[in-house]
Amino acid sequence: MTRFYGWKMYARKAGVIVFALGSLLFLGAGCTLKLSAQNVPGIFKSADRGVSWSAKALQISEAGKKNRLSDIEVRSIAVDPRNSNLVYIGTDASGVFASENAGESWTQIIPGQRIVSLAFDYSSRCVLYALTPKQLFKTSDCATSWYIILDETRADVELTSIAVDTLSPHILYVATNGGDIFQSTDRGTTWKALYRFADASLRTILVDRFDPSILYAATAAGDIFRSEDKGRSWKMISESLYRDFPKRDVYRGLQMLSRQNSLIYASRAGLYRTLNGGRAWERLGLLTTNDDTAIFALAVNPENDSEIYYTTEHTFFRSSDGGKTWHTQPLPPQRAGSVISIDTNNSSILYLGLRTPSKKSRFFYTPEEDFY
Repeated sequence: MTRFYGWKMYARKAGVIVFALGSLLFLGAGCTLKLSAQNVPGIFKSADRGVSWSAKALQISEAGKKNRLSDIEVRSIAVDPRNSNLVYIGTDASGVFASENAGESWTQIIPGQRIVSLAFDYSSRCVLYALTPKQLFKTSDCATSWYIILDETRADVELTSIAVDTLSPHILYVATNGGDIFQSTDRGTTWKALYRFADASLRTILVDRFDPSILYAATAAGDIFRSEDKGRSWKMISESLYRDFPKRDVYRGLQMLSRQNSLIYASRAGLYRTLNGGRAWERLGLLTTNDDTAIFALAVNPENDSEIYYTTEHTFFRSSDGGKTWHTQPLPPQRAGSVISIDTNNSSILYLGLRTPSKKSRFFYTPEEDFY
């Protein structure tokens, strides 16, 4: 078994894991976001761009007993770009759930794991990646079996983000909170250390969907970097952001927009947009402007920059005019919107995942690690 920089490499035949557990079934419930503090479900769906919502979290056991699935903490949501009926949920401690009917029923496909991120192989219908803080799982048979293809052995380092090259999906990237970026060019069979950011905790890595030689990375402190050679070298593009908007804040999200070289960045207290690859940034006007109403989650329609969504601890916000005006809805008590996902096949459909904030910090973990 090969090791380097604290990693263990697994051939796919050697690392197979089959999860043969009794499946759980979840049925959708017709309700709004206005719920009591008790038994709040972890996943909601909207079919009208966030105007109205229905919970998708009633559980039916094998014995036929029904109860509301209110104890999952949703960290990631992924809608299959080829088939809107296939939706996956990653949770803090309950692993991964899958739906084959657009959220109307769910099956647990990985149990008992903290799932950091989910990613698709865009060329293969049955290939999915699930990232935990210490391991990267892969399925090549539509979640019948799972393989560990990466294992982080360093005690103080955790995996934070995975990205798949959209044009060449055999190329994968994984980032860590130790500043590492690793690359595989054979769908995860082998890996190499590609780059390391000194004294940086990486929170996300993105592949430009227009030009996959361009990558973006963001740190917990809000530094944003760009690579134009598939990650071999990097340049910071957030200097002008912090020159014009000097308040440095905790990272909340980074997404590409519908035009090349265009990004939207969410800090804890603001949304910022660049249309020229980071040479200049503008701040969007928000209804929330201070730490008491900190941003928790962000989503933008990848085909229409005017459709922007974000959440605070208590409220869901939506804009259809690029942030000029906002409409709001209250979130359920005791829960915060942790992730928003847009169905790229039908942008009217949104999914909203909820988590329970920390009582001490109003965030999911500590203020420094609240998003992670």
